[in-house]
Amino acid sequence: MGRKVKKTESSRNIRPLKTAKEINAMKRALQFGTGTVTGQNRNGLRNAMIFVFGINTGLRISDIVKAKVSDIEDGEWYNLVETKTHKNRHAYIGNISQDLENYIAQMQLKPSDWLFPSRKGEGHIEGKSFYKDLKRAARQCEIDPNTVGTHTLRKTFGYHYIKSATTPAGDPDPRALYKLQKMLNHSSPTTTLRYIGLEDESMEKDLKSFRLG
Repeated sequence: MGRKVKKTESSRNIRPLKTAKEINAMKRALQFGTGTVTGQNRNGLRNAMIFVFGINTGLRISDIVKAKVSDIEDGEWYNLVETKTHKNRHAYIGNISQDLENYIAQMQLKPSDWLFPSRKGEGHIEGKSFYKDLKRAARQCEIDPNTVGTHTLRKTFGYHYIKSATTPAGDPDPRALYKLQKMLNHSSPTTTLRYIGLEDESMEKDLKSFRLG
């Protein structure tokens, strides 16, 4: 008998969250689930913070969940060695430092604790567990769950990073695209544009203004 191949999430059908409405809805669904504001719990607080952390850093889920409180205590940078590439990475977290400070206080975490603890024991939450929580949140927000996964966080970061740095003609700024390519460890700008969904978006825009006869 052949060896069973472990299935992993494919990023091909996963898309970024393109609007503030989608982002806010997903964050709320992760934090409160089907309950109300008063019904939030530690798991909800943790899931919402993972979401905010991911869409603001562009890190892979495997590099987010392994963070300890002491790793982000400086409040400005999260320095790590990426699990997949084994490269050093300096992720900026100054823009979410207040969110992290509030979260750590609410969760009553110590410097030696995992930043995103598992509900089952002393370890950190696993990426596959957060993946399931994302799917549930997507269904609650009436977003196609087939288009949502852990890559959604990374793609959302990239999409909005480029959207915030465009040329007067509305095209991605080459310098910003180069920086994003390096942050995401992609081999080419084309790969980056395809990954964050801007290649398809650009083609759709061109087709809408195209007509013959």
